Amino acid sequence: MTLRPLDRDDIAGLVRVCASREVAVMTATIPHPYAASDAEEFLSRLQGAWERGETACFGIVSGSGLLVGTIGLRIDHANLRAEVGYCIAIEDWGRGYATSALRTLIPFAFGPVGLRRLVAHAFPHNAASVRVLRKCGFREEGLLRKHELKWGVPTDLLALGLLRDESMLDCPISFA
Repeated sequence: MTLRPLDRDDIAGLVRVCASREVAVMTATIPHPYAASDAEEFLSRLQGAWERGETACFGIVSGSGLLVGTIGLRIDHANLRAEVGYCIAIEDWGRGYATSALRTLIPFAFGPVGLRRLVAHAFPHNAASVRVLRKCGFREEGLLRKHELKWGVPTDLLALGLLRDESMLDCPISFA
């Protein structure tokens, strides 16, 4: 597994990753249905945010070169923190990609990016994502009741956080 910046050649891969309802229902921002135009819009927004230093978003690529997901940071430089978000294609769930990608991203966030805190939000029904975050050292910090409108329905979010001094800076996975 490697991480690499996303580009326009990833439109078909993003559709593959994001198109299933099962993936979209587990995230706050992925629309359903998801089409190539959604991927193009995402990449356009991402480019501007990358240039302004507001985000660092990467494709998660399997050993065979297939885009299997995305992971990124929405960065708040003023407070030296970022929100972590990721998604994995349904066909690739349970293969360890999210855990490996997050273990790669953490030392990048606390090292070169210079952050002091990471936060992640997960829907309580997304047990797999909560497990990934816990495996990577995130701690539950609270429940945000009816915090997010998911497809028009007020939905709870579980807040999890990781501080730099709690992190796995010696993580053996290298950033590529």
